[in-house]
Amino acid sequence: MLTLVTTIFAFVIYQLEMGTECFVGEPCVVGGKVLTKMPEATKHMKFHKRILIDSKGNLTQFEDVFSGIWFIIVTITSVGYGDIVPINMSGKFIAVLAMIFGACYTAMPLTLVGSQFNRSFNDYKRREALTKTKQDVSTRLALAADDERAWKAFKDKHLIVEIKSMFERGGDMIYIYI
Repeated sequence: MLTLVTTIFAFVIYQLEMGTECFVGEPCVVGGKVLTKMPEATKHMKFHKRILIDSKGNLTQFEDVFSGIWFIIVTITSVGYGDIVPINMSGKFIAVLAMIFGACYTAMPLTLVGSQFNRSFNDYKRREALTKTKQDVSTRLALAADDERAWKAFKDKHLIVEIKSMFERGGDMIYIYI
């Protein structure tokens, strides 16, 4: 989908920003007027080389569709080098649409990754708490060698109250009579 959207945006911005096709050394008509002076950058170009002139009489920055693709990729990823910029209002509008699309397209995967990270971290904390509780209960309930001493240790350490309150919090209740 990203490739399709990038290609469409690039083609549209190229068509809007492309300007008028002229050839070095030949008269050029831009916006209904004959361009008497060619842009300064064309002095060192070969005669009859194809160039694109924008509405202000300068060489356009969007020389081909690939420069449009470059501009759209840089805009969608929010890098924004600034080496190519649209001049026309319609080109600027397409650039704003590309910026909004890039922000939304980037936000979706980041939200999914962030929520999965949060879920995994909560699972880790729950497992850690369960392991700690199991270890805590097992150390408290270490029984003595015979049953009588075990029950005495159980009763003396008031563990029955702790177990009762633990089950009351969970909704179940267990009674142990000693």
